[in-house]
Amino acid sequence: MVPFQTVERRGFKAMIRAIDPRYEVPSRKYVTETEMPKLYAKLREKVEKELCDLKYFATTTDLWSSRTMEPFLSLTIHYITDDWNLGSRCFSEHTAEEIAQGLKEALESWGFKEERQVCITTDNGSNVVKAASLNDWTRLQCFGHRLHLAIEKSVKDPRINRAVALCKKIVSSFSHSWKRRKALKKAQAEHNLPLHRLITETPTRWGSRQMMIQRVLGQEKALSQVLKADRKTRHLVPTWQDTDVLESISKTLGPLLEFTAALSGEQYVSVSYIKPVLQLFNNTVLAPADDDTELTKDMKRVILEYLNEKYSDPETVDLLDMASLVDPRFKDAYIADDRKDFMKTRAVAEIQSLLEVQAATVTEPHTSTEVAADGAAAAEVAVESQSKRVKRSLGSFFKKASDGTAALADRKAIEVEIKSYLQTMQKYLCIPATSAPSERAFSYGGNIVTCHWSLLKPETVDKLVFLIVELEESIKTSEEESKELQSQEEEAVTTLKIYNMNSERLQRNLESAKEENILLQESNTQLSEQMEGWVERVSELEEEMRRCEAAHSMMQQDVDTKDHRIKYLTDRLLGMKAWESDLEHEEEGERDASNGDENERHLQKVQKLIYAAKLNADLKSMDEDKDRMFAKLNDEIQAKEELKQGIKGLENERSSLQTQAEHYTEQVQRLQQKLLIMTEMYQENELKLHRLLTVEEKERLQKEEKLNKADKNISLAMEELDNYRQQAENMEEELEKTKQSYQTQISAHEKKAHNNWLAARSAERDLADIRRENALLRQKLTDTQFKLDTIDKDPYALDSLARPLPFRGERSPYGPSPLGRPSSETRPFLSPPTLMEGPCSRLSPRVPRAPPEPLAGGREMERSGGPHSDGSNSPTWERDRRGPPAPLGSLGPPGVCV
Repeated sequence: MVPFQTVERRGFKAMIRAIDPRYEVPSRKYVTETEMPKLYAKLREKVEKELCDLKYFATTTDLWSSRTMEPFLSLTIHYITDDWNLGSRCFSEHTAEEIAQGLKEALESWGFKEERQVCITTDNGSNVVKAASLNDWTRLQCFGHRLHLAIEKSVKDPRINRAVALCKKIVSSFSHSWKRRKALKKAQAEHNLPLHRLITETPTRWGSRQMMIQRVLGQEKALSQVLKADRKTRHLVPTWQDTDVLESISKTLGPLLEFTAALSGEQYVSVSYIKPVLQLFNNTVLAPADDDTELTKDMKRVILEYLNEKYSDPETVDLLDMASLVDPRFKDAYIADDRKDFMKTRAVAEIQSLLEVQAATVTEPHTSTEVAADGAAAAEVAVESQSKRVKRSLGSFFKKASDGTAALADRKAIEVEIKSYLQTMQKYLCIPATSAPSERAFSYGGNIVTCHWSLLKPETVDKLVFLIVELEESIKTSEEESKELQSQEEEAVTTLKIYNMNSERLQRNLESAKEENILLQESNTQLSEQMEGWVERVSELEEEMRRCEAAHSMMQQDVDTKDHRIKYLTDRLLGMKAWESDLEHEEEGERDASNGDENERHLQKVQKLIYAAKLNADLKSMDEDKDRMFAKLNDEIQAKEELKQGIKGLENERSSLQTQAEHYTEQVQRLQQKLLIMTEMYQENELKLHRLLTVEEKERLQKEEKLNKADKNISLAMEELDNYRQQAENMEEELEKTKQSYQTQISAHEKKAHNNWLAARSAERDLADIRRENALLRQKLTDTQFKLDTIDKDPYALDSLARPLPFRGERSPYGPSPLGRPSSETRPFLSPPTLMEGPCSRLSPRVPRAPPEPLAGGREMERSGGPHSDGSNSPTWERDRRGPPAPLGSLGPPGVCV
């Protein structure tokens, strides 16, 4: 987003003038007072028309502050259309002076009634919660905020704080050094790790800490290698304790990140997922495992206790149970057993109330009391039957098993049984589980109320946010439409290719069909010739059959005659057998009667044998003739059957060939018709595609021109980039050189500073010696002056000065004695005025004038601070290094008076 004053800037005007000199840039006043209100009114009218028929809706709201610390209130409504599409609209960015009244005014300004609002989803801000309670609205707490707060509560541990702080330092060290980032890429390539950049934690972004930890754990080898190579960052290498803590955090919070992202969507139902997700947390995701560490178990326990506590109030439980109940995917699967009957009864009552409202709006009121009474009685009966029907329908609905498809897609299966149930679904399934849609408006508002736009009025901010959201939606829809058009265009191109391939294939098939038709015609002529030959042969075979039938009849007659002869012979044989039996009886009788002539008997036997042999030979020949006749007869019968079968086969083949010829002729005709139709369609499609291709060719040429220009710009940009890279390399080289020169200069300066420091130390020592000598001389001078003053007053006072004065300590009421041992506090601050203080003792006039004894060395050592003290404030080891001070004898004894 750019401010309105952009249209008045010289650079912008020069750019527009370079693009198109004919275009006149509108003024800032025209944009703010004419064009923007006009566009806002147009889009608002469009949105109001789309949302005028909504029966139920839910809302989300949140607060944010601009750069000028002015609070704003965002309001987003969520609804399900009659086409069962889940939609959302961001309406308001009003000032939040009075939140409750502001929410009511926002709904009234768009023509929405509070009665149709099902629920409002907010975060846990006390002001928003209080506003919802003042308006007496049903409120659902944002699942994302609750989960985020539960996670924040679970990570309040010193070990976690230390490990997370270490991660932040690692990320910060790489984000502020391009050399480390370059070394990290090299290390990632060496360890075959993905070339991912480190992620920084953002406090206002859910899950950013977890993503940072996962990225650090994933790149641990490369990070350790780079950090160990630098002396300044070796202390940032994670220890095994830090790694264990980070792995415990990642194991606990890793699965929760997916649930946060899944429940923040706007294009699908999310409120009915809260109960299944909570049950999944308790049973699987956050359930304690055997391989969990103590830290992991503690984190899981804290998160579960917090979520279960926050989602256990009765109002929230009733709302979530009803949302889960009306969802065809879940139904009563995630409702407690002791609440299933209660929720079903509530659902029946709600559906029945909806039906009563619909019936009340449809029926007209009756005027007469009798008709009203009859109508009331009928209405009671209707309500009773209606409630029974609803219960029956709900019972059959709950017995059905869900197939796991989308919640809104199952409406067709329900619509036949319960039409009013769909309104209940529209009522509860439009509620969002999180307030993320309203929070997304913060980015729009933050991009608008920048440092250049900090003086915008709240009404203007409201309009701009609405325009941005709606224009982005229209851009998304136009992009989707363009994608659909591109897909349709691609489908048209593919269909054209398929059509060309099919036409070519049909052409080939037609040519092959023509060739097959020619071959079939040739085969038909060949078959007709063969059929004529077969007809001639059939006629010949029929003649042969006639001859065979005649021969068969003659042979049948011969067989009959031979059968007759065989019967005759058999009768004769039977008679002969009877004769033999009679002869045997006669022989027995002759034997009994007399013994006849044996020769005659032998002759008779021989004759009988000869007759029997002839008879057997005749029978054998008759049998052989009979077998030959039967064999010939069987051969003729088989040949006749074979001829009949051949004739039948030829007739079948002829009929099949005729049917095939008819089929092929019909197919050729159909192919010709199809060919004509396809040629016409091909010509039409060719014209259409030619037009489309011409348009596409123009567009392609335009795109190629744009791409060429873009390539030129890219080449120029690449050249500039190469130049910049070369300049950067040169600057890096110069930087290295300057760094080396500065390092050499720094080392020289350090040496010089060290020498100067040594010279300063020696100068300090010399100064201390000079001060000490000056102090001694000053003391001598004061002593001498004191003695002179004393002599001037009393010439005989030198006698008393010859004796050592008594030691006066630091407790003298007149202050420290000039001849006494100074204390540790007053020793460095001795001065002539202090030495002159204190009363003077009376000097004896008998004492001769003589120089006093020099002070003992011990007293001087005590005054100077020890045998190795030189009067300076330097340490003892420094004074020892310099050696003992010069003897005081060279300066002369103190107190010498001339």
